[in-house]
Amino acid sequence: MKNYGKIVVFIALFLFCPRSIKALLCENVDKVRYQDLAKNISYSYDAIEKNGNVKFTITFSNIPKNFAIKHVALNQWFGYKGNELKIENLEPNKSYRFDIFVEEGEGCDNIVMYTINISLPFYNKYYKDPLCEGIESYKLCQKWVQTDYSYEEWKKQVNKYRDSKEETIVKEEEKKNNSWIEKIIEVYGNIYYIVLPLIIGIGGIIIFIYNKKRDLF
Repeated sequence: MKNYGKIVVFIALFLFCPRSIKALLCENVDKVRYQDLAKNISYSYDAIEKNGNVKFTITFSNIPKNFAIKHVALNQWFGYKGNELKIENLEPNKSYRFDIFVEEGEGCDNIVMYTINISLPFYNKYYKDPLCEGIESYKLCQKWVQTDYSYEEWKKQVNKYRDSKEETIVKEEEKKNNSWIEKIIEVYGNIYYIVLPLIIGIGGIIIFIYNKKRDLF
């Protein structure tokens, strides 16, 4: 009777939860092997600017044979077509989830072997603007930075930064020049008791010689 009960449960699972049945058929040793292969999949992304809009392309590499990738947000499957896959037209400043499956996995298919979560950065479309020349390290001139400014407001903030930077440079130059003057005064202050008598003495000798010459003529 107990065996009949197990058979009934198995049939019910097969009818209503086929994935659960497949998971039961997937040997643990195979599952671990597939998971290790899935973890070796790497990715990179590039921003593509076109007509004032920015889209990202994610490139998956090292995809093992017979593995598939699912774009969870769109419920879109990408079967194996080589060890590299490109997924285009992705939005900046968004997170995407990709589930990795094995297509022919001896009962392990339709089981998520690994999940890759990718957070795409905000793309600053103004970073190549001529106003950023010379101040590329400024936060509003960096490529991967979030900014909700309109172009006019962004330009205002950048010009404000440039003005403050130039003002700082002028102050540093003035401070540098003043420091040289202060050093000269300091040096003179330390040796004036030697220099001053020499100047007076030399001046006196020159005056004496000048007066002597006048008396002779």
